[in-house]
Amino acid sequence: MRNSYKYWAFFLMMLFSEYLLIMNGTKDAGVLYDGIMFHSRFEFYLMNFSLFCVLPLYFFHIFEDLITERSALYVTRGISRKVFYRLFAKKIIMGVFFYEILKIIIYLIIGFLVYGKSFYISDFSFLIGMAVLNMVIEIGIIHMQMYLEIFNNSRIALFAVLLYYLISVIMGDVLFTNEIYGIPFILFIPNAIMQLRLEVITITSIAFLIIGTILTVLVFMFGQMRFCRKDLL
Repeated sequence: MRNSYKYWAFFLMMLFSEYLLIMNGTKDAGVLYDGIMFHSRFEFYLMNFSLFCVLPLYFFHIFEDLITERSALYVTRGISRKVFYRLFAKKIIMGVFFYEILKIIIYLIIGFLVYGKSFYISDFSFLIGMAVLNMVIEIGIIHMQMYLEIFNNSRIALFAVLLYYLISVIMGDVLFTNEIYGIPFILFIPNAIMQLRLEVITITSIAFLIIGTILTVLVFMFGQMRFCRKDLL
C-alpha cells in the first residue's frame, strides 16, 4: 500500500494520546478535568486536541487521495455529485465508527498493561456513551472538511476546522472553571460537552444524542443539496 506510512503514523498518534490519558490517572496529578486528574493543563489540552481534533482530521486525510481518484473517475462516467457524495458518506460513517471502537480497545489495553488488575473503569457505560457522542460529532466535523475540500481547498478546510476546535476548547474551559451551567444548550460548542460531565449539564445525554443526530443529518442534507445544484465538471 503506497500510503501505508500514514496508517502507522495515525496509529502511533492514537497510542500516544491514549497513553497520556491513562498515565494522568496517577496520584500526583493535581488538575481535575471531567473526572480525570491531569498533571498540567498542557497535558490535558494536548491529549484533548489530539484525540478530538488532529486524529479525526488525519483520519480523513488518509483517504484524501481516494477522494481525488474517485471524483476523477466519476467525472469520466458522468455520475452526479449527489451520487458521489452518498457513496463516500457511507465510508465516512464506517471510518468514524472504526476509529471510536479502536480508541476504546486501545484505552482498555493500555490501562490493563499499565495498572494490571487494579485498572478499574468506574462507569463503562459512560465510556461507551462518550464514544457515541464523539462519533456523532466527528461525522459532522469530517463531513464539513470534505465539503470544504471539494468546494474550496485543503488549507481553508484545515484552518476552518482547527479554528472551530480552538474556540470550543476555550469555551469548554471557561464553562468548566466558572461553572456557568445555565447557558442555553444551543450555545454549547460540541467540544465543551467533552470537558464537562453530562450530569452537570441541564440536558440529558439522550436529548444530547437526539440533538446531535439531528444536527448531523442536517449537515448531510445541506451537503446533498449543494451536490444536487452542481454537476461534475
